This record gives sequence, C-alpha cells and structure tokens, in this order.
Amino acid sequence: MREFTFDPEPFRVKRFQPFSESTLGSVLLARADDRVLAEKVALVFLDQRGAEEQRFTCRSLAEQCLRVAGALRKLGAQNQKTVVLSFASQWQFVVTFYACQLVGAIPVPIAPPFTSAQLPSKLRQIEELASRTQAIAIVTDKLLLAPFLG
Repeated sequence: MREFTFDPEPFRVKRFQPFSESTLGSVLLARADDRVLAEKVALVFLDQRGAEEQRFTCRSLAEQCLRVAGALRKLGAQNQKTVVLSFASQWQFVVTFYACQLVGAIPVPIAPPFTSAQLPSKLRQIEELASRTQAIAIVTDKLLLAPFLG
C-alpha cells in the first residue's frame, strides 16, 4: 500500500482560513487561486495494482473541472438541475462531481455495472433514476458506453 505524507504547511500560514465557501466547487476554485495551495497535490488516484493513475494539483483539478463544467452548461446543467453520474473511473467521477458543483447542478451518483452481466439491469436502474430525479443528462465514461458504440 502506498502512503502519502500530510503537508501541514498551509495550516501554519497565518492567513489560512477554514472553508467558508458554500460549495465544494467554490472551495476548489479558492484553493486553485491561492498562491500557497495552487500547486499542492489535491488528489492522487491509484489503479487496482496501487500504481498512480492520475495526480491533480489544486490548479490542475480546477482547470479540468472548469472544462467539464463548460460542457455540462452546454447540456443545460444549471442551478438545481440534476445530472446522473455513473463512472468506472474514479477520477472522472470526481472531476464531473466538482463540475456539477461549479454550475450549480445537483450530481446524482450511481455505481456503474461491475460485470457485463450486470449491464442490462444497471442501465435500467440508471434510466429509472434519471427519470425519477428529472435529470437533464446522464454522464458516464466510455466503459459504460462501449456496448452502445459498437
């Protein structure tokens, strides 16, 4: 198992304030804009073998989230609209979750199917969830879409 050390320096800085922003998205943007925190590692994702798959600093995570937020806005995601999220990729889920926060949408997560045999029933669950929540979109990754893309 890989260990990551805690960097206490941002907490020693006199001007550091507890989170006062109203959403996770605004917290992320504030950290990405902070000289001390912008290049600090925010998230590290490991693959099933424990090898690093994806690493984000506060700034790189914010930039990725803003790109996805722009795409969500084009789909009609806005204040209080729901968006269903189903991703096999953990880092893509996190980026899209934050992007929903940035546009004011309500992310509604549902686990993807874990086997191909689960795919038909999971797709029905996702469709039912989207209908019940009046979601404006279902956002997923290529793994879930692969059976439909041929």
